[in-house]
Amino acid sequence: MSEGHIERAREDLRVHPITVELSRSLDAEVDAGTEIVLKVKVSCAHGCDLRGQEIDVVAPDGAVVGSGRLVEFSENVNETAEFAFMAPEEVGEYAWTVVFAKHDLEDVAHQEGVLPITVRTLAHDTSLAVWSVPSPIVIDHPFRIQVGATCSSGCNLNGKEI
Repeated sequence: MSEGHIERAREDLRVHPITVELSRSLDAEVDAGTEIVLKVKVSCAHGCDLRGQEIDVVAPDGAVVGSGRLVEFSENVNETAEFAFMAPEEVGEYAWTVVFAKHDLEDVAHQEGVLPITVRTLAHDTSLAVWSVPSPIVIDHPFRIQVGATCSSGCNLNGKEI
């Protein structure tokens, strides 16, 4: 093939714009170190069935932290099943990009579609209970109590210092 023929073939390629959105709203705040669950909708301006294509969640450093595949197609909208990725364990605000990567078929190219998302991670709430407290407590004398603790995210607190 000549170089000119390759250029003409690329000119014949139809480019379809893509829209990426969440199927349901994302919680603005989540407990640190827990799952963030997404369900994503992808629409092609021409109503293409894109089932089987990947959706990636990309961190600012370019690392893919989660992926889902488009599995449903109805009324010209493609949708993933629910998929999850882990929120960082440190408290703070984080941003990722949901990406439908550009891909070419025989005569159609679908543009890349992106959707920025942000989430603030929170410290886990804990609940403490104390029982078997002797009464009265005498100053400078040791005593024993029982303490129980639970975490809002169900973390195992066995062996943690109170």
